[in-house]
Amino acid sequence: MKGLVGYLISITLACVLTIVAFFILGEILSREIEVSTISRKFTSIVNEAEYSKFYFQKYLKNKYEEMKLSRMPEGFIIDELSKELTLSLEESKSTLKNIEVSKSGDSIIVRGEIFCTYQDQTVEMNFTSNVEFRI
Repeated sequence: MKGLVGYLISITLACVLTIVAFFILGEILSREIEVSTISRKFTSIVNEAEYSKFYFQKYLKNKYEEMKLSRMPEGFIIDELSKELTLSLEESKSTLKNIEVSKSGDSIIVRGEIFCTYQDQTVEMNFTSNVEFRI
C-alpha cells in the first residue's frame, strides 16, 4: 500500500508541476506577443510622424509657391504659413504647430513641432518631433 501511495503522490506532483510549467510558459509567451504588438505600434507611429513631416513640408512648399505666383506680400505669406496644420491618418493624428517662420534670402525657413497621437482599442501613444525645413 505504501508503494501505491508513493507512486500516486509522485504522479500527482508530476502532473501539478507540468500544469504549472505550461501555465508559466503560456504567460511568458502572451507577454512576448504584447511586447511585439506595442513595438509594431510604436514603429507605426514613428513612420507616420516621418510621413507627416514630409507631407507638411510638401504642403507648405506648394502653398508658398502658389502664393508667391499670386504676388501676395511676403508678410501675408509668412502669416499664412505660420498657421497650425493637421493631418489625420487611419489611427493617428499629426499636428504641425509652427513656432517660427522666417525669410532667408529667396527661401522660407519653417521651425516647428509635430505632435503625433496614435490611438486604437488597446493603446494610446503620443510622439513629439522638432522639425525644420527650408522651402
